[in-house]
Amino acid sequence: MRIVAISDTHTHHMDVIVPDGDVLVHAGDFTYKGRRDEISEFLDWFLNLPHKHKVLIAGNHDIQLDSEKRTASNTVLSVDDMDHWIHAEFYERIKSKENVHYLENSGACIEGVNFWGSPITPTFGYGWGFNSDPDKIGKYWDLIPDNTDVLVTHGPPLETLDQVLPDYKMVGCDKLRDRILQISPMIHIFGHIHESYGASKKGDTTYFNSSQLNHRYYCTNSAWVIDMDENGVIEYSN
Repeated sequence: MRIVAISDTHTHHMDVIVPDGDVLVHAGDFTYKGRRDEISEFLDWFLNLPHKHKVLIAGNHDIQLDSEKRTASNTVLSVDDMDHWIHAEFYERIKSKENVHYLENSGACIEGVNFWGSPITPTFGYGWGFNSDPDKIGKYWDLIPDNTDVLVTHGPPLETLDQVLPDYKMVGCDKLRDRILQISPMIHIFGHIHESYGASKKGDTTYFNSSQLNHRYYCTNSAWVIDMDENGVIEYSN
């Protein structure tokens, strides 16, 4: 199976060069302000890409997808049209495509490979979507099945491609790291920390920070192309 991994396109999806592959994975933050028009324009692009299968999760910018934030006024971004649109048009468009899997703390088996996706990231700042406090976030990672082959989260685990500028502080989730060490997925795809784009292998897991935009929100990074079989990653390139 060939997986193509991207993340954090933030409305710049038309600038992304998307290679061919069997499964296209987007690890969240496809909008900038979570607006209806941003989501609609992204779906116009994403749903019509030629890949046989597609996996999509949300990120902290995609506020309209967070049911708890969708009708709240205390969001960090100025979100418009926060009504029933997201439950109607978004899900109807996703469900109209049998090859598209929107994962929100849920999974999909694609050609024998078990994918699991979650938009959750540790709380930072104020009013972002899909944030969880450190003392509660573990309940989301406990949901990840032991037999997960490809884990897709918006944020990174602690100490892996998770450093932020200017001080290179590690901001990944320690409880996510611990769960990954327990289950050893073959692949972990994420984004969120733009400046830590890259790949790294630890133990049996190969990690891919697939952020397409750099920390200045310019589209400078390439999609990851990952070839895998039942034993794990064969090779990868960008």
